[in-house]
Amino acid sequence: MGRGLTFKPWMGLSGFLGFLSLIPNHRGEPNYFAAIFFSFFAFYFWAKLEEQPADERLDYNRTRALRVLAPAYLLLSFFLLFSLDRSHISRETILLWGSLAYAAISILAPALVYYFDRVVE
Repeated sequence: MGRGLTFKPWMGLSGFLGFLSLIPNHRGEPNYFAAIFFSFFAFYFWAKLEEQPADERLDYNRTRALRVLAPAYLLLSFFLLFSLDRSHISRETILLWGSLAYAAISILAPALVYYFDRVVE
């Protein structure tokens, strides 16, 4: 992340907005798109990583983690588009699993940075 954008650990509390996916929308349909709000839990982990001074090693590990997870985003996007084309899978199911998968990958990004920073080196 750039130095102009800073995260605070309390910002991770906005991840609880993901539970809005359990509440139906105004038409009574499932509101599964709100599950993507679970990705805000990653703000807590980004804030914890920003507590230490930024150096070349942290920037390298951040780039390395995003390089590992970028194919996961692309594969998930391809899978979602492919499965939307199939008529035997409901749109709500695809939306729920897609939102949860994007949230999981977003949370894995700072965890992977931490893993590369602490464990691998």
